[in-house]
Amino acid sequence: MERTMMLPCEELQVPCKIYDPGYGTIRRVVIGVHGLFGDKESSVIAAVAEEMGFYQTATVTFDLPGHGESPMPGRTLNLRNCHRSLMAAVNLAREEFPEAEEWCVFATSYGAYVTLLAMDELRELLGHIKLALRAPAVRMAETFLTMARCSQEQLLKKGRVICGFDKKMEIPYSFYEELTTHNAMANYDMPIMILQGDQDDIVLAHDVEFFRLLNEQSKLVMFPGTDHRFKGEGELDMIVDLTRDWFLCEEVLLSEWQ
Repeated sequence: MERTMMLPCEELQVPCKIYDPGYGTIRRVVIGVHGLFGDKESSVIAAVAEEMGFYQTATVTFDLPGHGESPMPGRTLNLRNCHRSLMAAVNLAREEFPEAEEWCVFATSYGAYVTLLAMDELRELLGHIKLALRAPAVRMAETFLTMARCSQEQLLKKGRVICGFDKKMEIPYSFYEELTTHNAMANYDMPIMILQGDQDDIVLAHDVEFFRLLNEQSKLVMFPGTDHRFKGEGELDMIVDLTRDWFLCEEVLLSEWQ
């Protein structure tokens, strides 16, 4: 069973989607956080939600400002508003599923970056979190320049850039500047499963490998021949299976890992 709603959050409006299996007591909740220029309709989040629904698990996901069905203009895309949107979705999940005992997060690229920056507050609110990151943009400022296809000097000169996939967004230089002042390349002292393609030219594999070295409890599954979008044959099924095992028992069972 799927439900959508527009969640007010101070001056923000946060579109949310809930995947509820519709039977039994929900003991586990997954928070899905999409990447830059993605949305809450992510096929990967939907596939994870469908699989986890067999295990008394609901999934709550949402649109970041300016993304998907968000009525917010692109200029509202900043770290503060992304953080507030994430926390609004988490609080919605707590209200909808008060009996939940386990909390999981599946976050992609920029969504992983936002999640990591919010980790102290998330753990204070939820306790232990089972965290799965797909192509985490741990050097987000550099990743943004790659996605925008320009240098820092070019972006500064232009003042803004228009980029995106189906939905184009106008993003000011101040967004990039903010990214440079918030570092996610750190140790988080918790188990983390990381899924990364070794041919990713947006989130670079060597950055993610360094992040893994900083986090001794993390487990990195490297997908050979895979780029940033994980669209190869069988890759979605592998993501779902690995994520299910991680959220159920915090183990990587179906693949070699570093």
